[in-house]
Amino acid sequence: MAADTGDDTSVAEMARTVQTLARARGVSVEEAERLAASTVSIGRMVTAEEVGDVVAFLASPHSVALNGDPVVASGGMRGPIHY
Repeated sequence: MAADTGDDTSVAEMARTVQTLARARGVSVEEAERLAASTVSIGRMVTAEEVGDVVAFLASPHSVALNGDPVVASGGMRGPIHY
């Protein structure tokens, strides 16, 4: 999703969901939540509402200081981020 403000664009990308992680690992959703929480500095997965808040900020005039700068709403998830 992109918020285009003219000559600069900010992009928000959703990370894998707990359900996707569970399927990929062959574990229950509960176990996937536990695994995911152990890799995120806030101790849990970021919610869709929290990502929506970031997107709303990027689409607002308040984000004027961000000119194509990457913004990652991961809750501090460790590991690589692939674009």
